[in-house]
Amino acid sequence: MAEKPDILLFMMDQLAAKWLECGEKTGAFELPNVERLQRMGTTFTRAYTPNPVCMPARATIATGLLGEGHRVIENGYELSPEIPNFMKTLQQSGWRTGSFGKLHFRTYLNGPVHDYREYGFDVAASTDDVKIGEWTDWVKEKYPQFYEAALSTAAFGNLPGLKAYGEDKTDMQKLVAAAKKKIKKNCVISGGLPIENLYTLPFPDEVSQTEWITSKAEEFIMSADKDVPLLINASYVQPHDPFTPPEGCVRLVDPDRIPEPLQETWKKDPGHPKHFDYPGICTGIPAYWREARQYYFVTIVCLDQQLGRLFDALEKRGKLENTYIILLSDHGEQLYDNGIVSKHNKHYDSCVRVPLMIAGPRLEKGKTCEELVQLEDIFPTILDLTGTQGPHLRVMDNYYVSEEFMPKLAGYSLVPFCKGGRKPVREYAYVESYRYWSTVRPLHWARSIITKEYRYTYYPEGGGEQLFDLKKDPDESVNVAVSEKYAAVRSRLRDMLLDRLITKDDPKCPLGCQFEHEHP
Repeated sequence: MAEKPDILLFMMDQLAAKWLECGEKTGAFELPNVERLQRMGTTFTRAYTPNPVCMPARATIATGLLGEGHRVIENGYELSPEIPNFMKTLQQSGWRTGSFGKLHFRTYLNGPVHDYREYGFDVAASTDDVKIGEWTDWVKEKYPQFYEAALSTAAFGNLPGLKAYGEDKTDMQKLVAAAKKKIKKNCVISGGLPIENLYTLPFPDEVSQTEWITSKAEEFIMSADKDVPLLINASYVQPHDPFTPPEGCVRLVDPDRIPEPLQETWKKDPGHPKHFDYPGICTGIPAYWREARQYYFVTIVCLDQQLGRLFDALEKRGKLENTYIILLSDHGEQLYDNGIVSKHNKHYDSCVRVPLMIAGPRLEKGKTCEELVQLEDIFPTILDLTGTQGPHLRVMDNYYVSEEFMPKLAGYSLVPFCKGGRKPVREYAYVESYRYWSTVRPLHWARSIITKEYRYTYYPEGGGEQLFDLKKDPDESVNVAVSEKYAAVRSRLRDMLLDRLITKDDPKCPLGCQFEHEHP
């Protein structure tokens, strides 16, 4: 390439494609900057996470590998910086790399603050679910009058490192506890009681974590030499729970147009997975579902505003026309559909299907792609967009592998789709989940095969099965796994899943990749 392009990854946490699409379908809210991006490039309507939890999904995005390759199968498993990733690849190829916001390659169990530069970032300004760290330090310095209010929004107050935080060894556990007791949040009230995970921020918009992430990304963009290509990783904590929008933005979502949650039809299914009966997994549809959805949607509207700010920054830099923008999320949020909140092992559409848009020079505009794609496709796509060479994937020394069968990354470049020239590359998407929060029993593991017509999920240890006919039942309300009419379909999909589970652990290729002859 005569001029190396800039790359902007605009990443959101726990945003289902279903909810991003909801505004356009219902008129409940508007996302003008997302719509602008759609007009600029390709929207992938069938993009799936390989594992609907933060750390595994993010490890796959970074490395292009699946769980068997990067070994991050659940939250709490850390990504090794020794594994090749696209950030180091671009950094070593002349890009200036910056990350702003949530990365989550390190576990919170090892403390709230991590230096992410070792993963291939020249600049890394980090803030995440915990909130204690660079953002609260910034609030303390720039907006000291709102420091206590910022601390009152912190999570996981008993983490290691908080008893003696920073150079002055501050007892942050004590400060956070005091702030939570002192600061009154404007919580949603239901049944006469406040809902702790639904409140408007107790400080102005400009003090928020979301605004801080954007500001750091803007500084990086505007301070860079125009002759040096940039990788900008703007990764937001929202709309991950708790759902806490700025107070002045709540009016931007029309509560009367918010769709009701899908009903808990699985309760009437005698063959529903035993996993669903585990305490705390399916909490039911609460009386405050509308407020919960409204607050969640408001955070999406706020993120749309941040995308607009980054559009402006790239235009001021004079490089927007030579910038590839990738909008995505790590996994979804069920938002009380089927009586379920959050993500994990229930592989419904709002859990596993994620937004994905790609726009930039020499790509088609206003295009929609309905092919099955996955987050492991991001790494090879970035290599293709930038014209850079991928990492050399090693194989076990005691095996001979001819050049004809050298291992490749697990995914495929999506650039041909963005240019209108690729045929389907997947017969199905594969999604896996491991343990639930409070148990390691395989009963709570889940493995899914998703085709264009069906979703089949298997829970081991007698956990049960789900099979949905997505053409006739897009809401996944009727489990036909035990129906004689679908016996042949169930058998075929179960065989496909078995084949997938056997072949994914090839001993010749321990990084969880594919072989070149498997790529169309």
